Amino acid sequence: IYWIVVCFIYLVLCCFAIVHSTFHFVKDFQFVPLFLSAALLGIVLMSSVSKYNSHPDEHVHWSAIDYYQENWLPPVYDDEKVRHTYSGYGVSRLNSGEIYYDLAGKFKRIISVFKLPDHITTRLFNNLLFAIIVLVAFRSYYGRLLAIPLLISPQVWYLFSYANSDAFAVFITYCCGLQLVSQDSALNRFIARKGKTTVFSLLFIGMLLGSMFLLKKNYYLFIGFFYFILLLHCLCRLDGVARKKALIRVALITCIAGMLFGVRTGLDYKVNGFDKKEKLSQLREIYADTMYRKASAATGEQHLHLYMKERGVPLEDVIVKDRWFEKSFRSSFGQYGYMSISAQENYYKAMKVLGCIAVFFFFGAILIRGGTFDRLTAVTALTFSVTLIGISLMHSWTDDFQAQGRYLFPIVGMLGVSLATAYKVLNKSILTLLLGLMFFMSLYSYLFVAIYHIAKVQV
Repeated sequence: IYWIVVCFIYLVLCCFAIVHSTFHFVKDFQFVPLFLSAALLGIVLMSSVSKYNSHPDEHVHWSAIDYYQENWLPPVYDDEKVRHTYSGYGVSRLNSGEIYYDLAGKFKRIISVFKLPDHITTRLFNNLLFAIIVLVAFRSYYGRLLAIPLLISPQVWYLFSYANSDAFAVFITYCCGLQLVSQDSALNRFIARKGKTTVFSLLFIGMLLGSMFLLKKNYYLFIGFFYFILLLHCLCRLDGVARKKALIRVALITCIAGMLFGVRTGLDYKVNGFDKKEKLSQLREIYADTMYRKASAATGEQHLHLYMKERGVPLEDVIVKDRWFEKSFRSSFGQYGYMSISAQENYYKAMKVLGCIAVFFFFGAILIRGGTFDRLTAVTALTFSVTLIGISLMHSWTDDFQAQGRYLFPIVGMLGVSLATAYKVLNKSILTLLLGLMFFMSLYSYLFVAIYHIAKVQV
């Protein structure tokens, strides 16, 4: 304990010295894009040196991306040509309805003319998404505020270093959050009718919002959060006539977003029919490994972490014996590979302390000093975040034990929106100090734990 206290005090003093020696970067949070740039270098390094499938489920993401290099329509579920895309769970990412694989596949085909190594071309799309966030943060004040939660965990950076759809979801929530909080965004200008709205900008807003409906299912809560804050904005900040017109415009862009969702989903139904759920359930029983099949429960061969509630395991055991909260926390702040690469115990203890301080500082300051809209936004973010944690816990109990922090990352977007809304009531010095501490801890984890221990490409 003494050693932990000494190291913590030393780290605080180092961050304090760095912040005050570069004070001009603290103004308007100009250090944020610099920190993001450092994270981007780490992301590109991880993408370049790490071996194929040394990251969670990368092989199934990879095969789904490769499918859309050559195809435009979703596949027939039971087509033998896509049999290799099914995981040991009997699930294919091609059947998820996520638009990420369509985009990443076409991007990979375009850049394949440069004859780069396959592991680089497959991962480069996610690298590019993070690079866009960095550029936005350099140019936009609100972009910097929204990016602050991206700096507090190396697990977020890790997502952008290999082929997976979670990184795209984080990127879309960032972009949608920026449209929500930036006063000069295309969305806010259209709703408030400030200036002329072009057809291009209207389509851009609709397609961006439509992309939210084509993310992983755990990000559907972010959609609810997004629309709740958007409607709250219309009700609290606009008067009668302007409010009515704004609500009509919200309905219009939602219809455009729904069209994108409808086209993508309609293509799936055209190829596979309307009995999608039944077909996928049958295929899961055929393609899944024996221990992951529903029918294997009768023979006692089913994996112990499947359908735990159905097998009579109490929820208390999931929390206490299986340490769901502990595992979710660790995999939110630095576990790599197939959850096999971890930092030292003291790292997670320090991140817990810093995280708790940051949460109490953030929400405490807003609830005490914030205005009505600030408080409502923060409470909404907190409510949706707790709900997401509860849903993830229940999924682990009733379906499949998955204590993985990446499933909770819609919280990152919600925190970003809440911070960008109420930044004026937060003490900038305390916020900068906490952010600096968590960032440098994260940088240590990413460089000296993740990249150092990950399986490397053979040169």
